[in-house]
Amino acid sequence: MVSPVDADYLMRRNPGANNVEVISLCAEPEFLGLPLEHPHCADRIKRQAVIVTSGNLREAYIAEPVVQFIKSGFTEIKSIWPDVSLIVIGAGASKKYARAMEAESNVRLIPWVDNYVDAIRKADILIFLDKSGSGMKTRVIQALAAGKPVVGTKTALEGIKVTDGIDAFLCSSVGDIVQIIRRLIEDSELRIKVGFSARELVKKYYERSIIGEKWELFYKRVVNGYKAKPVETPGNMD
Repeated sequence: MVSPVDADYLMRRNPGANNVEVISLCAEPEFLGLPLEHPHCADRIKRQAVIVTSGNLREAYIAEPVVQFIKSGFTEIKSIWPDVSLIVIGAGASKKYARAMEAESNVRLIPWVDNYVDAIRKADILIFLDKSGSGMKTRVIQALAAGKPVVGTKTALEGIKVTDGIDAFLCSSVGDIVQIIRRLIEDSELRIKVGFSARELVKKYYERSIIGEKWELFYKRVVNGYKAKPVETPGNMD
């Protein structure tokens, strides 16, 4: 399983299960290799911050809160910094949601990018606004690995070992999200500090070498457990 959240769900559905293994998702090294923000970028970000979100927009629980943020929170942010932009990466948005996103200035809906790593590199702040779902999200792990400040709902960051305000920011309303984004745009030290902490968190818990070792140990236990069982020989059929 990819997180304790998923494991807990499975155990509740199957009370007799005693062989549930928790192994997290891992971050690709390409994200860990992206450059961290340089202090000299502070003025540019304050004027022209690039906010990015991504996800499967076929799912209403992902697309709907993005639209809600665009219509209220992002409008407020633009009133302070007119050149701030929001990039929404994701395929499958319904005509209703796509029209709502594309109707707003400074918002760009991109159904597909050829180089997702590069798209994350260009982001100054990443937001994940999922209303429901379970388990940890690959795209959130990638954003943290990139050393970017991440703002998200509790659901979006579910199953990831983040500490609110240290490695990422947990928000429960559009107002919270706006307040945190404003702080991040204005405070370069905060962005750099949180981004660095996010990457260190991924290196500690979600790097490929760490997760790979857990899988190897898991397979060894399975194989050794299988070998330990006596082999039943079919009886003589004559």
